[in-house]
Amino acid sequence: KISPDVKLATIRLYKQGILHLREILECVGFSRHTFFHIQKLYECTGNVVKPRSAFTGHPRNLNLEDMAQYMPDELCFIDETSVDEHTSFWRYGHAKKSRCASMRALSIDGVIAGHVIEGSLCWKGYLHLLEHSFPQCEAYLSKHSVLVMDNTRIHHGAEICELAERFGKCHCCV
Repeated sequence: KISPDVKLATIRLYKQGILHLREILECVGFSRHTFFHIQKLYECTGNVVKPRSAFTGHPRNLNLEDMAQYMPDELCFIDETSVDEHTSFWRYGHAKKSRCASMRALSIDGVIAGHVIEGSLCWKGYLHLLEHSFPQCEAYLSKHSVLVMDNTRIHHGAEICELAERFGKCHCCV
């Protein structure tokens, strides 16, 4: 990753004609293509750092460094996937029929809970999986006590914390 300060200094050196582009690129160590990409971004936005995408989800609550503080048996990963009989025949990026969604809670011991439904997964299906996962979990900092999930919209909400409290798992980081 190139520092924004280096990018900006490179553009200024080039615009002021202090050094030839070849000499500048030798000093900073990036390609001609990268330079012109940075210059175009600067001319369009006034900044050398690409703006954050509007499609980016919520900021992460738990990073890899944060997860390192837990023992492997404390972690439980929840994820969902969708499949259908006609995936190889897709023409428009979606399935027309026979779609199934599957969710699983995985730990170091294997699958501790699973849920398969016909159609797409929705909020109620997600809560249903959590209802089946929480009894397998123990109090915070015990076996299966930290649920790790991706950052989709259905993974956020007060109902998740309420469900955790109902099962006595009241430490919630949403």
